[in-house]
Order: sequence, then C-alpha cells, then structure tokens
Amino acid sequence: MKSFSTTTIFLTAALASSVSANNQCLNYLPSATSAHPYGQNWEFNRADSGWVGGPTPSTKCYGEKTNEYRNIQSAGQCASTCSNAAVNGGSRVGSLSLLGFNYNCRTKKCDCILGNEGDDISSTVRKVSGDWACYEDNSFSPPPPPPTPAQCLPATVSGSAFGKSYIFEREQPQSRSTTCNVGSSFVPFQADNIQDCANQCAGRSLPGGPPGSKQMVGLDYNCDTNKCTCLTASGGTNLQDTVQFTNENMACYFVSSIGVEMY
Repeated sequence: MKSFSTTTIFLTAALASSVSANNQCLNYLPSATSAHPYGQNWEFNRADSGWVGGPTPSTKCYGEKTNEYRNIQSAGQCASTCSNAAVNGGSRVGSLSLLGFNYNCRTKKCDCILGNEGDDISSTVRKVSGDWACYEDNSFSPPPPPPTPAQCLPATVSGSAFGKSYIFEREQPQSRSTTCNVGSSFVPFQADNIQDCANQCAGRSLPGGPPGSKQMVGLDYNCDTNKCTCLTASGGTNLQDTVQFTNENMACYFVSSIGVEMY
C-alpha cells in the first residue's frame, strides 16, 4: 500500500483550493455584456474554442494592438471603457478598430483588443494562465431612443456580482431629485445607464470581507450626466439620515435586499 506524507497531502489540498478559487472567479463572469456610449449599442460575447465540460478555463484573444486599463471592476465596465475609447478615437491606431477585450477578474485589468475591421478574434482565443476571459465584439446597432424619466430613474433597480443580486430602491419615491453623496469620500464615474450603475456598484461589494469592513449600502445616479456614485458604509448605516434634495435630475438609492443568484 502506498503512503503519502502529511506535507504532500497539505500541498495537494492547497493547490486544489487555489484552482477552485480561480475557477470561481471566472465562473462569475457573464457570458455576454454590453455598453452604450453616447447612445450607441455595443454587444460583447465571451469567446471560446469549443471546449465542453470541466471548469471554465482562462482565455485571451489577440489582435494587432491592445490598450491596457487598470482598476476596472467588472467585465461590463471593461466593455464600457473600451467602447467609450473607440467612440472618442482614443483606441484607434491608424485604421485599427475595436474587436473586443480581455478582462482579468482577479487583477482587474482590461485589455482592449484592436485590429482590422472584420478580423475574427474568436479564431485567436487561447487558454492562458491566470484569470482572463476573452470577449468579442458581436454587433453594433443604431442608438436606441432616449429613456423616459421613469426608465432613467425607476423605483427599483437590480444589480448582480460575485453570485449575489442586489435590489436598490429609490429614496423618497415621490422625488427624482435626491442625493445621499453628501461627503467627499465617494468618487462618481461614468456609467451607461442606471442598470450599468447598479451592476458596477454590486461588483464593488466584495464577498467575504473582514468583520467591520464597509459594505455597499446604496448609490447615486444622475440621468443628465450618466454619473454613478457607489455608496459604502459600516453596517447599520441608514441612508435616510443623509438624503438631501437637489435641483439635478438624479436620485439616491439604498440596498433593500441581497439574494443569491441561481445558476
């Protein structure tokens, strides 16, 4: 009968735990995401090379050039960053166009993939080490009609990240001119719409944080500027104590419930 040392068993268990953690990170990434800079529609699908079964692999795609961005909190934010840069001309080199992006869910790196229009980056997908996922630009369509006030600031909106879903409810439901960002510790960022804002804020509430760490408690969203502010605080904080009225077309939302997504 073969015997194994205690050290070997511990090393094997540690390796299995590490692989499991990486796969969990990749499994939380969506199969598709979208972005809507300046009213344009961009759709991105997660590329693969036909593998079936087993854990989700780490993959990257390649083009003529990549532009790297750091501290990108989600695949959706990476899609917005790359498409915004493409519309503004910031990611173009000569005649190169945006073909897709690679996103690392562990390091929060976003690589916008540039190439010749019509290039098929799905044919370049490769398994790599790390926690990467390749997304290819699937379609581009004309801008949708502008949202109505009720669509821009609905009474409730849901966001999801890390296997959890968050329901955000609008403070002062009768008013669409409120803010809870009364301090200077929160920095607004560009979002495509209220849904994108909710998803990105959900992604900033990391699971398994240390006791006493700050949690996601709500968000501010401005319809006119598409600015989103994620609000975090210690447990037990009540946003109703900080809500203020403003003349801007915006609203404050608080987290009313947190659930677990079913796969």
